[in-house]
Amino acid sequence: MNSDLRFDNTEIAFSQKSSSELRKAYLMFKMMSNPRWVSFGSNLALFGLKARLPLIPQIIKSTVFRQFCGGVNRSDCSDLVSDLNQNGVKAILDYSVEGQESEEIDQLNERFNPVFDRKQGYITLSSRNFAVDKINQQELSRIEGKPETYIGKMEGNFKASQAPVDIHLHLKIGAQVMFVRNDTERRFVNGTIGKVVELEPERIKVEITTPDQRLKVIDVEKENWEIVKYKLNPFNEPEAEVIGNFTQFPLKLAWAITIHKSQGKTFDKVIIDMDKGAFAHGQTYVALSRCRT
Repeated sequence: MNSDLRFDNTEIAFSQKSSSELRKAYLMFKMMSNPRWVSFGSNLALFGLKARLPLIPQIIKSTVFRQFCGGVNRSDCSDLVSDLNQNGVKAILDYSVEGQESEEIDQLNERFNPVFDRKQGYITLSSRNFAVDKINQQELSRIEGKPETYIGKMEGNFKASQAPVDIHLHLKIGAQVMFVRNDTERRFVNGTIGKVVELEPERIKVEITTPDQRLKVIDVEKENWEIVKYKLNPFNEPEAEVIGNFTQFPLKLAWAITIHKSQGKTFDKVIIDMDKGAFAHGQTYVALSRCRT
């Protein structure tokens, strides 16, 4: 990258934009900062798309799409990529693919296995919380013995709805779990799948498969999550104040998780359970793209 290039230098950042483009971008972002306009625009766009109004796709493409997307295909993006490259910015094109409905269904059906045998290490992605909870509880109940319960500790302004893991974490030896935090020692990352091999009051041992396919046992200790509030001190400098925290093991049962909570994670073995279908745009794509190819 060009050593003179600075992303906080608006003169450089806007050099490729005309005055007309900048005024249009300013107006759009100003409208997007108003919740009422966002709600009105979103509902209007959805209504227009469902009613197949011809102007709606054109309006979307000339405003939001043009601001955030390079184009609909590689040739559309070539001019923008060239401009970025001249300023020392390397571009990676991220594609979203659409196909004919029959084509998509045929490709998915080709991979359907009616006699699939779930084995250790597979994780089910479901669109609904109740389905995830049902699968996890069913799998946990199949393991003999009583579960050990680990109770998280909340302090200050930390609310139960903000907890990244269960406040009452029920585990058994042999349970499939997922780490929900990156390890500072890089032994695991957010999304690593493992199996519980030992349970102690203040420590849990989890066996994972390393990237080079070796089995490794991790000693897992409790982690602390903080809620931080920032304010200006008398010198007009930002200061951080911890107003709440939560302490618990960074683990959750992981025979199944919701598609929403799987975003940003990558898995080696995935089962996708759409049940009654997706209820949000792009949900099926998110689920399919979680699996490593």
